[in-house]
Amino acid sequence: MGSREFSTSYITTRGKLLPIFSYEAYLAQAMIDTLSIARDLSEAGVDWAQAQAHATVIAHAVEQQHADVATKEFVRNEISAVRGEISAAETRIIRWTVGTTLGVGGLIIAALALF
Repeated sequence: MGSREFSTSYITTRGKLLPIFSYEAYLAQAMIDTLSIARDLSEAGVDWAQAQAHATVIAHAVEQQHADVATKEFVRNEISAVRGEISAAETRIIRWTVGTTLGVGGLIIAALALF
């Protein structure tokens, strides 16, 4: 099985820079062969129990590193939420603009009627 190259993009959300992977790429990079690591350490002269412990620690470290990976679905949901917030803000701005314009127009008409 050949080596695959995965391209990585990044997104900033809530102050964090998160890499974006496809789900398949995420699984391929997150999986660690702990048995192979333990076997290599054991062959290098490390006690088998210690080799297994080292391999487990390495696997946990890699899993923690990949815990904050943003999937495409996560990014789409974030974009959708931001679009909703922008739409709500636009609506509020339009309401305030129309209300202010009508209010100022009414004041001008009232001032002209009095003079």
